[in-house]
Amino acid sequence: MRKKILVALAAIFSGFIVAGCVHSGTDLYSKNDITSAGRKVSRAPAEYVLENQFEDYNPENLEQFEYNGQTVKCNVPTRTETFNGKTYTKFNVTDTAQLSCPQVKALSTKRPWKVKKLKWDDADEKGFQNFVKKMGESKCNTTDKCFSGPGNILRTEEDMLNTFYTDCADFPYYLRAYYAYKKNLPFSFVREIMRVPFTDAQLNQMKAERAAIVAKSGEAAGVKYDGTVMDLRYSRNGNYPVARSSIPASTPVEYDFGAVAPRIVNMISSGFFRMTSPQPGGLVQPDFYSPKIASGNIVPGTALYKTNGHVAVVYDVTPKGEVLFADAHPDNSITRGRFNPDYGVYGARYGGNFKNFRPLQIVNPTYDSAGNITAGRIYVAADSEIPEYSLEQYNGNAGQGVYKNKISDAKGMGFFDWVKVRLSGGAYKLEPTIEMKNEVDALCLMAKDRVESVQKGIDSGTSRLAHPINLPANIYGTEGAWESYSSPGSDIRLRGKMLSIPDDAKAWIKRYNEKDSFISYKGTNLKADLIASYKAAAVACKITYKNSAGSPVTITLDQLINRAALLSFDPYNCPELRWGATGQEAASCSDDANKKDWYRYQQFLRNITEKDNA
Repeated sequence: MRKKILVALAAIFSGFIVAGCVHSGTDLYSKNDITSAGRKVSRAPAEYVLENQFEDYNPENLEQFEYNGQTVKCNVPTRTETFNGKTYTKFNVTDTAQLSCPQVKALSTKRPWKVKKLKWDDADEKGFQNFVKKMGESKCNTTDKCFSGPGNILRTEEDMLNTFYTDCADFPYYLRAYYAYKKNLPFSFVREIMRVPFTDAQLNQMKAERAAIVAKSGEAAGVKYDGTVMDLRYSRNGNYPVARSSIPASTPVEYDFGAVAPRIVNMISSGFFRMTSPQPGGLVQPDFYSPKIASGNIVPGTALYKTNGHVAVVYDVTPKGEVLFADAHPDNSITRGRFNPDYGVYGARYGGNFKNFRPLQIVNPTYDSAGNITAGRIYVAADSEIPEYSLEQYNGNAGQGVYKNKISDAKGMGFFDWVKVRLSGGAYKLEPTIEMKNEVDALCLMAKDRVESVQKGIDSGTSRLAHPINLPANIYGTEGAWESYSSPGSDIRLRGKMLSIPDDAKAWIKRYNEKDSFISYKGTNLKADLIASYKAAAVACKITYKNSAGSPVTITLDQLINRAALLSFDPYNCPELRWGATGQEAASCSDDANKKDWYRYQQFLRNITEKDNA
């Protein structure tokens, strides 16, 4: 059995995500003619008329059906929501495939998308910002609860009669599309992308790298390397847009938000953010532009892209320059956080950090008798037409990657501090003891978000099933139960946050000792005060999960940190192993010997501190 498990673990490295690619090595890398939708670039026109039909994976309305090689069970849990004095039953979907379950499909109404304005004006943009801000400030923790709950200032009865689902990358699009639908505004998005071609030097380098890997570890490791190279979410030179879909289209089509929204979810990945400006001669503009970093430009609705493949949405910027964001996850959950030094600068070609939707307008519109715009060409603004456009977040406001409060300053500063200075209008000061509390509180919030995420997997019954004979080819991105309930990526982020806290403390002490003008500390022993601040915040954090018997188990934040590498990301493990329990705490785990073997042999994956995307 253990040999079988080791073979299955090796299979993780045997596949990669590129439609139609069957070769390996640089012959594959040099080809650049397959888009994210698996089409040849020559067959991808600049505009695709969006299919206005719900993508039903279960047309026979079965209670159990197959989707992308996974079995989807339609025992979707329910809850109730109240609106205008009436109570409604809502479904807690955790995977896009569950939208095709018969009871979920039955909970739906027609939502015709009528467009009445040629473009978004300033009032529309302000309204969108307020919509995102109020939703972000609410306590909603799933997409459906956010859109069905009181935090949605546009909520009407139709929102109680439909189901909402989104995950990481498409969340900014989903918010924008929903607002456009509700306010009768146009909407457009890139639907196909392509990798920026490798240079000859890169091809030669990759050929050498692959040969060395194969010589050392075999062809399976070479195939894993292929997967890293070809995955559009992590492309070496960034991506560029190939085709776009718009509402309205150039030909008359009657759109329904209930059909459009799932299409957006299924088409968009984080690779669609991995770009800044269009390629020379390109026919399609990216959806986002890089804004000048200023308080009026980084606003609720601004997207925040981390180049390791995660996307969030800004919902507030405080007077101190703190950027608060919300992010979505594959299990339909919504979490919140603060912009922090984890968001590094990796160059404009990757399009990281802050991104705003490009302005658009309808050209040559066609109207019906009711004044609705039924057709027209969507024109998307170029960089030169956007006054707020700037590459300073990548290049530095002082040039060559140097960030300064004032250009005349003798010394530069770190990107993170510079952002907070700019967004606070120069009022920002780093108070280390307060920052320490904020960082520990953020870690505690991540741990508590994990409680709910893990519990969803337990409630789904996945942990009681037999373990599959293989892990997904890519444990960080797949479909079905693994995508909905596993946590390898979020666990890496959790461990990263744990590791960053002492690193940050050391950096603050160093800057204080060097008399950094942006450090504000009035005490006499910064190291002792930082430790005290950490302990006070850590003691206040309690994490409570339910074990296999359904009994609550409470651990401290320090306990969680000490067992960080023991936390199982595998949804087929018992809750005790999901929380790294040992000794008496683990005694209630009902996993059989095979599952426990899987847990032991996954230890090397739990030791990883950086996401392996192959």
